Amino acid sequence: MTEAVEAGLLAGERRSYRFAHPLVREVLLEATPAAERAEIHGELADVLEDLYASATGEHALEIAHHLVLAGDRVDQKRLLDYARRAADQAFAICAWHDAAHFYEAATRATDVQTPAELAELHFRAGLAASRDISRESCRRHYERSAELFARIGDDAGRARVGMLLLRDEITSAGAAYGQPIDRSALMELAMKLSDAQPALGALILETLSEACWTAGDAARAEAYAERALGMGRRIDDDAVCRQAAMGLALARFSLMKLRVVELLLVTTLPAMVLAERGLPAPGLVVATLLGGTLAAGSAHAFNQVLERDIDAVMRRTRRRAI
Repeated sequence: MTEAVEAGLLAGERRSYRFAHPLVREVLLEATPAAERAEIHGELADVLEDLYASATGEHALEIAHHLVLAGDRVDQKRLLDYARRAADQAFAICAWHDAAHFYEAATRATDVQTPAELAELHFRAGLAASRDISRESCRRHYERSAELFARIGDDAGRARVGMLLLRDEITSAGAAYGQPIDRSALMELAMKLSDAQPALGALILETLSEACWTAGDAARAEAYAERALGMGRRIDDDAVCRQAAMGLALARFSLMKLRVVELLLVTTLPAMVLAERGLPAPGLVVATLLGGTLAAGSAHAFNQVLERDIDAVMRRTRRRAI
């Protein structure tokens, strides 16, 4: 160590050192065989655990980092403990990438935890990966979590994962408005859990409402959202009511037919430019476009109310909210 400091490769004193330049670290890292690197990481974890013996929880991220890189050379229970603590700490401060990394490391310790614990870790790993915008990793963990929850007969766990998987389908880049989305598994769980766990059942119904809206089935979306809102009011749960109200608003928002309204707006702005023989005032543009949107949207809504009896028997219109 002294020689490295004298050569200018390391900087620091006593038990705290750092590489003088990142390239030095990279060169030494690549020159060290994998097995030796793993052994060094294990030793570093031991040193850090000894150094911070009175507050290992506060330094779980540092210790877990080296334990994960040490691989099979360390005790799996010890790795699981630190990886889970590090992941929880990273999740708490919204460090999604680190949280996903440590949760995934914890899931590899399969021999020292129950299927229920493993299912929960996969769930947390999927949640962190989702917020880290890593869809492939997210779905892999969610699907594994769903398998484990199904194996142990945990319907509530399956429902939690199922809602997130369905939301992933709804929000994915490949999802298109009007495209059918498979929601059969979640519908079955909603029927099972509505009486035993009404809050969870209501949230499932709200998720189904969003899926129906995405699939272009506004009538069913509104029906699910109204049921969810009714359940939320019955159990006096503000969080459930808020979520259900958002789903109901989304379903009823479709009455305005904004996809048709945007065609009106596209033709309105050029007409204003021609009439003004230049760029019109920004305030006038905003007022005209907003007023046009509200006027056309309300006209569409009134039209669907007045013609609901005819719309109900026409194949093209029978899935409207009214």
